[in-house]
Amino acid sequence: MGEFGKRLREVRQTREIMQEQLAEMADISRVMIGRYETTDQLPALDTLVRIADALGVSADYLLGRTDALDAPLTVEYVPPSKPMKDKASLPKDVSELEALIRKIALETLKENHLLDD
Repeated sequence: MGEFGKRLREVRQTREIMQEQLAEMADISRVMIGRYETTDQLPALDTLVRIADALGVSADYLLGRTDALDAPLTVEYVPPSKPMKDKASLPKDVSELEALIRKIALETLKENHLLDD
């Protein structure tokens, strides 16, 4: 395992992020995360940037060019929502869909303290 793989695994584990979560956050497969962590394989530049952003570190840190963990954490892992199992609860028309979207948006704003109750 190369320097990139060691640092990738170290940061991921320190941040308590599973490989599956990081893969979703960086929009790559879990298999590739595993390969990066256990081999000398390096990601393409755009993938490296997505991984670094997802972990909140600089690409230079992951590549071993610096020991400074100075990049801000810009992405928070949010698990995917579970699909609705009850089809009867799905919106039946555009107005019901718009009402559901408004409800979800308001709940999200309140949860993030961006809107008073």
